[in-house]
Amino acid sequence: MHPRAARLVAEAENLGVARDGATLAALIGERDVRAETRTRFGPGGGAVDVTAGPSDLLEMLERFERGSKTSARAAGLDHQAMSSVDRVRKQLSRLLDTDRGLSPRTEAERESALLRSVLAGWPDRVARRRKPRSPDLVLSAGGSATLDQTSVVHDADLMVAVDAEERRGGVFVRIASRIDAEWLLELSDDQLGEVDALVWNESSKRVERVSRQTWGAVTLEETRQPAPASDEASALLAEHAVDAGVTTFLEAERLTAWQCQIGRAHV
Repeated sequence: MHPRAARLVAEAENLGVARDGATLAALIGERDVRAETRTRFGPGGGAVDVTAGPSDLLEMLERFERGSKTSARAAGLDHQAMSSVDRVRKQLSRLLDTDRGLSPRTEAERESALLRSVLAGWPDRVARRRKPRSPDLVLSAGGSATLDQTSVVHDADLMVAVDAEERRGGVFVRIASRIDAEWLLELSDDQLGEVDALVWNESSKRVERVSRQTWGAVTLEETRQPAPASDEASALLAEHAVDAGVTTFLEAERLTAWQCQIGRAHV
């Protein structure tokens, strides 16, 4: 088993969703069992109408469960891929400790446990949208990517980029899974950082104190407020005042009047 999938399964055991975790690991091994997306691997492909959801993996899990009760075709799955997933799932299930964690009591708890399990496998692939509902993503490892139009993750700002591929035009994330920022704070990882700095706000013409919590290159939370008086803030203000020119901060007529007063004082 791939180390990432192994971490996913281990976390799923801890959270009481071991069997579902095994199925997710098997699904990941097939990259994507959805019939409509398997025909679109690689560049190209037309627009696809997909239902919004928290995770492509959870959507595939739901389809797999439906296909197991009916048929792969009825669930919109590739038959050969589904058979392979079922075989791997059964092999993994025999190795699981299903009594390790308390089983979720509600569907919402089950969903949260599975989403957290996915994060455990890919903590280095956190991504954030540049703007709400935009397909443009910032990657925690650095760089950017585009969320593929086949993904069901339409609303989440923060996610794990489980599977991506490089195409003409950049990197496209095909399989994503929503996460909450609070979950990252619980992980023991050196990617979590804090920035506290003074910056110049060009639009408001003032020095601000910016506090930012980050996960790699991704900003999790940011607060801005006017900088308290300090030597550092004064130096930054003076630097930009000189660059911008004094008339940026003082009306020209008042500046002229002040210069005249200074001139008379020296006569």
